[in-house]
Amino acid sequence: MTAITVPGKDTAVLVIGGGPVGLSLAIELARLGVATTLIEARDGTITTPKMNFVNVRSMEFVRRWGLTDEVRRAGHPEEFHPNVNWATAVTGYEIARLDFPAFLDEKTRFFSPAADCLVSQLWFDPILLAHARRQPNLTLHHRTRLESFRETADGIEAQVVDLVAGTKRNITAAYIIGCDGASSPVREALGIGLDGLPSIQNNFHVFFNSTELLSIFDRTLGQTRFCSLVGPKGIWGLLTSINWRGLWRFSMQPPPQDESIVPELLRRAVGCDFAFELLDGSHWVSRELVANSYGKGRAFLAGDAAHQNTPSGGFGMNTGLGDALDLAWKLWGTLAGWGGPELLASYEAERRPIAKRNTQEATSNLLRFRNLKPGPAIAAEGEAGAHDRAAFKQMLFDADILRHHDTDGIALGYRYEGSPIICPDGSAPSADTVQEYLPVARPGHRAPHAWLDGGPPPSAGVRLAQGRSTLDLFGDGFALLAFAGAETEPLQSTARARGVPLSLTKIDDPEIAQLYGARLVLVRPDGHVGWRGDASPSDPAAVIDRLRGAA
Repeated sequence: MTAITVPGKDTAVLVIGGGPVGLSLAIELARLGVATTLIEARDGTITTPKMNFVNVRSMEFVRRWGLTDEVRRAGHPEEFHPNVNWATAVTGYEIARLDFPAFLDEKTRFFSPAADCLVSQLWFDPILLAHARRQPNLTLHHRTRLESFRETADGIEAQVVDLVAGTKRNITAAYIIGCDGASSPVREALGIGLDGLPSIQNNFHVFFNSTELLSIFDRTLGQTRFCSLVGPKGIWGLLTSINWRGLWRFSMQPPPQDESIVPELLRRAVGCDFAFELLDGSHWVSRELVANSYGKGRAFLAGDAAHQNTPSGGFGMNTGLGDALDLAWKLWGTLAGWGGPELLASYEAERRPIAKRNTQEATSNLLRFRNLKPGPAIAAEGEAGAHDRAAFKQMLFDADILRHHDTDGIALGYRYEGSPIICPDGSAPSADTVQEYLPVARPGHRAPHAWLDGGPPPSAGVRLAQGRSTLDLFGDGFALLAFAGAETEPLQSTARARGVPLSLTKIDDPEIAQLYGARLVLVRPDGHVGWRGDASPSDPAAVIDRLRGAA
């Protein structure tokens, strides 16, 4: 593939920030043939990971890049059950639990060719980085910091500094994207503010190694993704498995005034003395913030630069990857010349409402459980202790604890309602829920997964299998799905006349036709339905122009 370059520019797109969102954006741009440069002030290593969960939608992107097996090997063991516990201590009284199947056995196998994955940023980022280094259209510069940038008449001129050599140089680009984190220098330079709650809760966490703790869990609570520690004043700590091979995170709030007591707090959390090695720790603040604009001119924001939320629910990085995939194809279309003036403008219109939805849900998760007050005898023996534990368990279920940990609706059910580059078909919207996902090909929604050519049998005992999914038809341009001999030439010829890349797939499967709900379905490069109908549109040019942002 010939790289899409911009005459007189060093690169077409300059990405600032080499975390998972910046790497994902750069990988997708390079895959689409866009000449891309990424700069990152760090050396690429991860010391304090912020993320430990890649949801099913993000794993669909990972599948697109051919990295599924590598990411899964880096995560928790395949047979791991991501159960959730509430207890007075690991060796104390268990108050409540949620039992979950292994991710590869869970219900999303009916909805997706992918599945959630528990993999830490410690290993996820290096996998993305190694893949990025293999892309011929992508240039990476680590230990390089953005000093300043300005918009010119036809692009961006950025000044960067090599932190090793101490030298400065200019990089010119058509566009600059700030994937540079919560304190985003790009956002600050643009003068874009943040709306929401800047401080919800102060927190502290520490990472530690302990294989002995694995044995303790085996004897007490069993496999555990999260174990919330409950005392007379409420939930005070959280033990999180990072890989179920001996690496853990212990979080607590409020933070200890004296960090020298962390070993004592760890022993309190477990309920006995045990061998452990303390690693890195840090203080952080839970927030609910969304940028009041996702860009200005030729500069855009993605990931934490655009939205920040408490980790309750695991939405942060996964929302950022959604940003990256949405923005990448719109930059590609604009630079390739087939995208209209409204294509990039639609980025904010589509992604900002999703960020608001997800950040608000994360805050709701945090507050529902923070405000629960157990009885004073929660950890005591005898009748009083049993009464208080039973009462607190009821409080947890009354607060809908499953909603926090079962989020298929968040991951797969988001839709771009009212988008300027979607053609509505007049159908009523389905409920936008946190837990339940209803596969639907209504314009604006993620195009549903279905196995082509039969695929693996959907029996309850079958683990996620390899096969060809409808999702594998999307990503290299627009995809036109045709059922029951529908006429396709008007849309195809119009797309050719506009220079819009469009592939045609004829599907002779009544179940898939019923799932998609129309004889013709036009899917965007990001896998979201742009238009559908039972016959070729009366004005195919109006459809193609709207989808490419030229209407």
